[in-house]
Amino acid sequence: MAINHVTKRVWRIEDFGVLLTRHFCDKSNPKSLDTLAMARRLAGEGIPSNHAESITEVLRDGLQNVSQSLASKGEMQRNHHFSLLQHETEKLRNDIEKIRTEMKNDIKLMQNDINMRHYELKSDINDLKSDIKVTFNELRAQMEVDKYNVIQHCIGAVLSSAVLGFTAVSIMSYLH
Repeated sequence: MAINHVTKRVWRIEDFGVLLTRHFCDKSNPKSLDTLAMARRLAGEGIPSNHAESITEVLRDGLQNVSQSLASKGEMQRNHHFSLLQHETEKLRNDIEKIRTEMKNDIKLMQNDINMRHYELKSDINDLKSDIKVTFNELRAQMEVDKYNVIQHCIGAVLSSAVLGFTAVSIMSYLH
């Protein structure tokens, strides 16, 4: 038996060619079917009452199975959706962890590069200090040499002046 749902809330049982209106005994619970009203309707269409009751029971059982199956499918879809979300969340966590690891490695590389440049700059500064000390010591030594030369020239000039002065005094005393 095939059951087709029509938008006007009509069920068609193709084997019997009978249209049945969907009746509910409880309007708040659309899953509960008014089987008595359905059996009476089938009996009114000329189907023997024992067949009508059997058909009604089969329809009720089928509707219950379908409603349970639909609930299960909905639940399965929710579970599948939840599973997909969990999977995506896990992928995102893995991606975040991968990015975090890459960032840590990049930071370590940058720190190492900064430290290396720091040590290079320190080395350059120390080299400059050494060069300055060497240049300063060379200048000091040159100043000492120049000082010695100036003193020598001064002594030479003083001695020359003294010799000239003595010579001039001697010549003057000889001439007088």
